[in-house]
Amino acid sequence: TTPPPPTIETTTTASATSTTPPPQIGATLPPPDSPTAAFSVLGVVFVGALAVACGGVWCRRRRKAPPPSDLEGGGTTDPSSAGAGAPVAPPPDVPSLGRPLGAGSTAAPSPADPGAAGAPLPDVNVHRVVRPDRWCVTPRQLHQFLEQVESAYPDEDPSAYKVVDELIRPRTAALSCSWALMANPEGVEVTHFVTHAWAEGVKSFCRSVLERIDEGGIWICFLANPQSWTSDDLGQLLGVNPFQSPFFLALSRASEVLVVRNDRVNLYTRLWCVFELWAANIEGVPIVPAGSNPPSIDVSAMGYNAVCSSERDTSMLRRAMRSRGSPDDINMWIGRVLFHS
Repeated sequence: TTPPPPTIETTTTASATSTTPPPQIGATLPPPDSPTAAFSVLGVVFVGALAVACGGVWCRRRRKAPPPSDLEGGGTTDPSSAGAGAPVAPPPDVPSLGRPLGAGSTAAPSPADPGAAGAPLPDVNVHRVVRPDRWCVTPRQLHQFLEQVESAYPDEDPSAYKVVDELIRPRTAALSCSWALMANPEGVEVTHFVTHAWAEGVKSFCRSVLERIDEGGIWICFLANPQSWTSDDLGQLLGVNPFQSPFFLALSRASEVLVVRNDRVNLYTRLWCVFELWAANIEGVPIVPAGSNPPSIDVSAMGYNAVCSSERDTSMLRRAMRSRGSPDDINMWIGRVLFHS
C-alpha cells in the first residue's frame, strides 16, 4: 500500500500560516535515497557547472592583453624580419656618423660596407657634439694634408673646389664628418681663423698658412665643415643667421683672422670672405694678411657688392651685414683692409 503523505507542521498566527523553512547550510541533509536528496545533488551539480562556465568567461575577459610588438611600442624591429629581431636604425635627423675614432673605436667602415666587422657603431654626428670653434687642424696635420695633395697632384696646384671633390669628400664620406674632426674626434681649440677663396691653389694656400703659423688650432672652412653632406644638410648646419653660424662662432673665439690672398682671384669679391672680415671688425679680432693679391683688382665688385656661388647665401649674408652696418660702412672697412695690409 502507498504510505500516507508526510505531515507538514504548521503554525497558525493571527496574520498567516507559515511553512517550516528548509534546512540551512550546515543542517542535516535528507537521506540519500530520498527524492529531496536527488534534487539536492542535481542542484549542486548544476550550480557547480554554471560557476565553472561563468568563471571561464570571467577569466577570459580578465586575461591580460599581450604586450604590443616592438613596432607598436616604438621599438626598432623590422616587420620584414619578424622573429629574427633584426635591428633597424631610427631615421636620423642629421647624416649618420660612426663613433669617432679614438678609445674603444676601430677603423672606419668602407662606404660600400658600413656595417662591416670592426666598423664604429652608429652614434650622434660629431658635428652636433663638438663645438664649431674646435673644428680645427694643427700645423702638423695641415702639413700632412699638403703632402697628400702634393702626392695626388704632382704636376698642378689644384683649386680647393677640385681637392674637395676628389680628395676630401671621398676620404670623409664613410664617417660623414669633416677632415678636421676625422683627424681630431674631440676637436682642437681654435687659435687662428683663416679667410680665403676656394679658387686659389691649395698647395700655395697651405704654404702661406704654414709660413705664418707654427702652433695652435687652425680653422679652415674646407677642412672644418663636413664636405660629404648634402647641400640641404649643410644648410641646416650653417643655419639662417650667419652671426650664429659655425664660421662666426669659430671666428669670435679666435686670436686672429688670417687673410690668405692669392694671385688667381680677388678674395674681397667673395661675399663669405667679406662677411668674415666684417665680423672680425665687429668682434675686434685682429686681421693678419698673408699671400699676394692678383695683379688687377676690380674695386666695384668688392665689399658689399661681392657675391657667393649661391644666390641664397648672397641674400642671406647681405641681409645679415646690413643688420650690423650700412653698405658704405662695409665697403670702407674692406677698402682699409685691402690697401692697408
